[in-house]
Parts: sequence; C-alpha cells; structure tokens
Amino acid sequence: MRLNNKKVLITGAAKRIGRILSLFIARQGGEVLIHHNNSTDEANSLQNDIQGLGQKAVIYQADFSDLESTNKFIDQVFSFNEIDAVINNASIFSDLDWDTTD
Repeated sequence: MRLNNKKVLITGAAKRIGRILSLFIARQGGEVLIHHNNSTDEANSLQNDIQGLGQKAVIYQADFSDLESTNKFIDQVFSFNEIDAVINNASIFSDLDWDTTD
C-alpha cells in the first residue's frame, strides 16, 4: 500500500495504537495529522519520528469532552483543505483496579 502525499488524521495518535498507526502511515508515504489531548511530549516525539522518515506531521491538541476545544480543533482541521482519511482512535483510559472489578 502506498499513501504518497495522502493526508491522514488520527485522533489519539500520540500513544499506543495511534502511534503505531501514525508511523505505519508515514512509512507508506502519508502525511499524518496527529491529534492528542494531554500527551504533548509523546505527540512531539511522534512528530520528530515521522519527520525523521521524511514525512510531514502536524500536531493538534483538543479535549473532545470540551465543546470549545472540539470546535477549535474542527476549525483547524478544516483549514487544512483536504484530508484523505480519518482514523478515530481517541479513547479514555482510567486507572482501574482489576482486583475489585466485577
């Protein structure tokens, strides 16, 4: 699969599966639009790794539980003019004690 110059937005891109997907897209020639909420250091690291592969990467921060933040994110993304694919990967992880979970 080649994604030369295709722009792919990945929500929750900075860590875990989102990071793996972002690097895969970049290795296939795609430009990655990196969304994160509270993972600034990880997003910056990912951007550097993608740029090290010779691809473009743009970081967007947004808290999807906040309407104003979400609207700002939408405006920023739409200003990019064209997005070829979106991977909705954002999630919420909470500290969970599996020993007390039913």
